[in-house]
Amino acid sequence: MEDLLKNQLFATHAIAATTSVTLGTALTYPLDTIKVLVQVGSGPGKQLTPAQVLDRVRSLSGNAGSN
Repeated sequence: MEDLLKNQLFATHAIAATTSVTLGTALTYPLDTIKVLVQVGSGPGKQLTPAQVLDRVRSLSGNAGSN
């Protein structure tokens, strides 16, 4: 294991893999949350409007940044 950690190519690939997973998760998690909100709020004959989706996101995220 110590040989692997001393290998610069291995360390570079490990850092790149960690960065890609972190970035991918950070970018897709909010989209998945919005998708779930739309699925939960919609019914067979009822579709949420974009304004309703934004209102739900705002209500769940709280009033961060408001005075």
